[in-house]
Amino acid sequence: MRLGGIGHVVARQLHDRLKRETRVVVLGHLQRGGPPTNFDRALATQFGAHAVRLVLQRQFGMMVAYDPPDVKSVPIHDAVDKISRVSPDSSAVVAARTLGVSFGEFPPGESPLLRSLVEESSSYAGRGAGEAG
Repeated sequence: MRLGGIGHVVARQLHDRLKRETRVVVLGHLQRGGPPTNFDRALATQFGAHAVRLVLQRQFGMMVAYDPPDVKSVPIHDAVDKISRVSPDSSAVVAARTLGVSFGEFPPGESPLLRSLVEESSSYAGRGAGEAG
């Protein structure tokens, strides 16, 4: 049995009912940022196997979690009971801002850091070979 493909069914029904062009986008790799790596596949297999064990043991209300190097389960309530915050100075946030990702403090693509990097790189590009700054 193959599951999936519901997007095409919904798109066809919307097209038929609304008489509008519809398109289907399968987010999988696009949303994640690329094709799955070997690590992704191995982790997904472990997650699936652990989830099946939880069902067989009738341990509902649990969430499969990756706690390197282990895959374990935690009560869903514990997982979502408190807000986990990421420091604005963390390397992941700084990298995202450098690439122009907005966290709501300015419109997408309007990052002051990104803008300053673009301006700086264009000033280097305008210099002739061997010129100093």
